[in-house]
Amino acid sequence: MNLASSSSVVWTIESDLYFAIWVVLFVVKLFALCDAAFRPNQIFVAAEKQTKLIWMAMLAVALLLHVFGPRSQFSLFSLIGAVVVLVYLADVRPVLRSMQSR
Repeated sequence: MNLASSSSVVWTIESDLYFAIWVVLFVVKLFALCDAAFRPNQIFVAAEKQTKLIWMAMLAVALLLHVFGPRSQFSLFSLIGAVVVLVYLADVRPVLRSMQSR
C-alpha cells in the first residue's frame, strides 16, 4: 500500500467518524427539543428553570444551527448548541421529570 492510498483510508475513516458524531449530536438535540415540547409550561415555571418558550427557542436554534450552520465538523455554533442541550438534559430535564411525577 502506498502513501497516497494510506492517507485516503485515514481520510475516509476520519470523515466517517465525524459524520457519526454529527448524527449522534443531531439525535440528542432532536430528542431534547421533543422532550421540552411535550412538557407543560407550568412545570418549567414551577421548577424555576426559565420558561418553556425560552428553552424551546434555545433548543430549536441549536438544532437548526447544527443542520444548517457552517459545514465544518465541529463548528463553534454546533458546540455551543451541544452545551445548551447538555445543560437541558443534565440540569433541567431531571427537575422537570421529578416535578411532573408528583
